Amino acid sequence: DPAGTVLSLIGITALVFAIIEGPNLGWTNPGVLIGFGTAALTLFGFVARQRSAAHPMLPLELFGDLRFAVGSAVITVTFFAMIGFFFLNTLYLQFVRGYSALYAGLAAVPVAVMQVWVAPRSSSLSDRFGSGRVIATGFGFIAAGFAVLTMATPQWPYLPLGFAYALLGTGMGITAAPATGNIMSAVPDAKAGVGSAVNDTTREFGGALGIAVLGSIITSAYQAGLDGLGLSPAQAAEARDSVGGAGQVAKASGSGAELIERAGVAFTSAFNIANGVSALLAFTAAVAVAVVFSPSREEAAARAAAGLSAPR
Repeated sequence: DPAGTVLSLIGITALVFAIIEGPNLGWTNPGVLIGFGTAALTLFGFVARQRSAAHPMLPLELFGDLRFAVGSAVITVTFFAMIGFFFLNTLYLQFVRGYSALYAGLAAVPVAVMQVWVAPRSSSLSDRFGSGRVIATGFGFIAAGFAVLTMATPQWPYLPLGFAYALLGTGMGITAAPATGNIMSAVPDAKAGVGSAVNDTTREFGGALGIAVLGSIITSAYQAGLDGLGLSPAQAAEARDSVGGAGQVAKASGSGAELIERAGVAFTSAFNIANGVSALLAFTAAVAVAVVFSPSREEAAARAAAGLSAPR
């Protein structure tokens, strides 16, 4: 499906470009508006192409199975929040808290530890309670982790930070495995490659959108917190571009510690806002999954896919 491939590539590229450049160029900038318009047209064209192609890249009828649709949405939302978090959290640890790259990696170890410990146990939990309830619970943990991070400060003790990381790792471990299981169980054996590709693509797409959207939110909030620096136009532009840029300007100017402190406070405030958005997204996803993907609906979808009638 070369046409579908080209349309999806152009559409996603244009969408990510417009989201990333919005805070820098302005949301009404012609380039940004063209980006959003191009994304809308090409992604609409992609859907139309997939409906009419003899051999579509993404068979849209697969989304008629609730397990496939919910699983794809869950993976997208989970990686939207988590990949965006990994990107922004690294900046917070290194440029605000002053951690080295090694210490920043070690600080985030609770995320990985909890994910590795919880993920293998999510299968038995899904068999017992239904994957919808388990996924909704996982999103609840993710929302709680981000809610804790909304209270972060530049000098925050590590204990609440590590606790938030543990909550996030637990939530991601609970949600990702059952969602992947739902995607793969919803496709016939002949379409296993498509199911696997969708599982991977939703992770990449969600991660790209997470970095773009949360990065744009944090950029806008960070720049608003650095007004009135008293620097030259070139220095002010570099300091407002990123928290790392503010550190470089501080080294080259006489503002030093004062600028670093202001940049750290501004970035942390923006970090809190981005975490609040992620918490709200995860909470909304938890409610939506709990309502849409109840055990009875999950069982009905499985029976329908197997060609069985509902039990009397």
